[in-house]
Amino acid sequence: MKLFEPLTKDEIQRIHAESLDILENVGFKVQHEDTLKLLKSAGAVVDCKEKNVRIHESLVLELLRKAPSSFVLAARDPRNDFKVPGGRSYFCSSPAPYIVEGKTARLSTKSDAADWVRLGDYLKNIHLCIRTHVMDKPAEVRDLHGFEVSLNNTTKHVVGIPHSSGAAKYFNKMAAAVLGNEEILRKRALFSTGACINSPLEWPSNALDVFMSTSEYNIPAHINSEPIMGVSSPVTIAGTLVINNAEILSGIVINQLYKERRPCIYAVYTHAMNFKTAEVTSSGSNEALVAAAAAQLARFYNIPSSAWMCTNSKTVDAQSGFESMLTCAFMTLSGIDIIWGAGQLESQKSVSFEKLLIDNDLIEMMLRSLEDIEVSEDTLAADVIRKVGPKGKFLQEQHTMKYYLKEHPSTLITDYHNRRKWEKLGSRDIAEAARSKVEEILRTHQPTPLPRDCQDHLKRILSEYEKETLTSC
Repeated sequence: MKLFEPLTKDEIQRIHAESLDILENVGFKVQHEDTLKLLKSAGAVVDCKEKNVRIHESLVLELLRKAPSSFVLAARDPRNDFKVPGGRSYFCSSPAPYIVEGKTARLSTKSDAADWVRLGDYLKNIHLCIRTHVMDKPAEVRDLHGFEVSLNNTTKHVVGIPHSSGAAKYFNKMAAAVLGNEEILRKRALFSTGACINSPLEWPSNALDVFMSTSEYNIPAHINSEPIMGVSSPVTIAGTLVINNAEILSGIVINQLYKERRPCIYAVYTHAMNFKTAEVTSSGSNEALVAAAAAQLARFYNIPSSAWMCTNSKTVDAQSGFESMLTCAFMTLSGIDIIWGAGQLESQKSVSFEKLLIDNDLIEMMLRSLEDIEVSEDTLAADVIRKVGPKGKFLQEQHTMKYYLKEHPSTLITDYHNRRKWEKLGSRDIAEAARSKVEEILRTHQPTPLPRDCQDHLKRILSEYEKETLTSC
């Protein structure tokens, strides 16, 4: 498949050169003392008073070369492991604080988070699972409650986002408990983690705490740049790409100093300011173009990439469908390795169970359309055509049975009935069909449970973290 590549080779080189110049002559701020010391000892120019770091091109390139070009994202069930890059896109569900039901939204609970992960575990086109926010628990411990829910409700790779170094250490403990011990975790990273730079060009302390605290176990790191075009990055796409690139390169450099050969993911989640409404959006053509260009830059550095399919719609409607398709198509066609955002609404502020099923069907059709057409003696079917002849039927042929499921996408809820049958089934639109299917899945699907003693161990770790965190607040 020929990839969609909006940048020429010369344009990639110009963005690369400008990014390196910014890192060397403008620098970036680091609000983390231990990281400042590491950078200084590695040869960076550090202004301790201003907490500003400037890095020469040679050091940036030296550390970039240490980042692995490919690695495996491991799962509790090894059959769900996958390698990036893998010659295709893999998809992740979405975190959000709100659950959309119809046209209203409510805060997500721990029970919702469990159902959300379990639904992602069931859907074949969701390859990484992440919980919704656990808003019915104290803010200081929501992240660990969400991680416990994730480990208990999927056998797929888990994305875990701790909010502090203390939480990150307990994430490590929980993952090691599931796998058996810390040594296995070092070899099989059951989860990946991520943190975002504050655009423009400032690494906050809590983000670097998370990266540093998970580096010992070689946990894959999503290095996130998430500027708002026209606010925290230039309003132009090219200028935003320079900011994105400089920020992500700085994060990769830092993580290679924490642990050489640590897996890193080049993660661009760009937004735009809509000057008509003064609102931040995430699903327009410009955001999709930035993601496509970012895929090229990631390949230029030989590092796996990720981005975010998105919609600004507040409910499951036509807008949510076409915006998600637009961003999904741009990202898969451009070769993004990991695409977040399945099931999300409202520019990442909310999710919908129905939307997750709709997106699963969307992804199914998108992935099938990107597969190469197999042309062989058998698929050309010349012998079958000769056998059937004029005005014949292919339905009864073994060839049809052999290739039907392989050649044609199999969706869960997309309707293909004629009107009479559709009316007989209740004249349901796709959101209604999705709601019915969600209820069925949550009623019947139960991922392979963790052993009872492991579940109890996770509860003890969570209790220990709550005691440590809440009593100190």
